[in-house]
Amino acid sequence: MSKKPFTVILRTPADVKRAQAIVARSQVAPESPLEVIIRPYQRTRSQEQNRLLWKWYGIVEAETGQDVESLHMEMKRRFLVPILRRDDLEFNEMVESVIELRKSGHHEAADRMRNIILQMQTTTSLKVKQMTEYLEHIERFAGDELGITLARGIND
Repeated sequence: MSKKPFTVILRTPADVKRAQAIVARSQVAPESPLEVIIRPYQRTRSQEQNRLLWKWYGIVEAETGQDVESLHMEMKRRFLVPILRRDDLEFNEMVESVIELRKSGHHEAADRMRNIILQMQTTTSLKVKQMTEYLEHIERFAGDELGITLARGIND
């Protein structure tokens, strides 16, 4: 079996049989264990949500002159990072290590690490519910802090 992780979404009995066959063919040993996780399936953010996000960034850019890329980084820092810290233990531990680095007086290294973390994080892996929350934060930010009303539909 490949060392590359894979995911099987179980929707039908045929999907279950396929997953069972994959597990049955897996070569395991005490020194090379594999992990199987069964959990409720949650769709990742939709393309419509992503299009709406970038449409909103364009509206804010037109209204404020702030370029889309710097706005995107600001929104990730303000809203995406807290969502990921809450929902992803490994991500939270990584952020905590940067905080500890800063506390220990290594400000430049902490800033570099923070910027790398921000560059690496995307909305691609967000679940629909997380992306909805992220969009709601951005919508409130635009309204409360910038006085901009963002249209809800992607075709508005």
